[in-house]
Amino acid sequence: MLAKSEGRLIGGLADDELLKMQWYRAGTGSEGGFAEIKGVHGGFYQPSAEDVNCRLLCRATNTENEGQSGFGEWGPLVLDPEIRTRAVEIAARRRVVFEVERSKEHD
Repeated sequence: MLAKSEGRLIGGLADDELLKMQWYRAGTGSEGGFAEIKGVHGGFYQPSAEDVNCRLLCRATNTENEGQSGFGEWGPLVLDPEIRTRAVEIAARRRVVFEVERSKEHD
């Protein structure tokens, strides 16, 4: 997920001195709740399995004036049923084999 404003990525290295970025996860329904996602402070966040059925929020705050901030919200995130089925099958096997081919450049 990318935090953007007017088509521009925000929260990147160029913005470190200007913006403070915070990401949050908000549950839905009976699993409601709102918690900061620890350790994520830039303009990019890679959702995880914990984020399924949740909303993700990003807050960008001006470091020189905390009264100036904005929120972005995505979700709730859903998991593709085919991916869920495949993940359950792989987990049930308790073993996964990945075939790897060596590049001919290294021979």
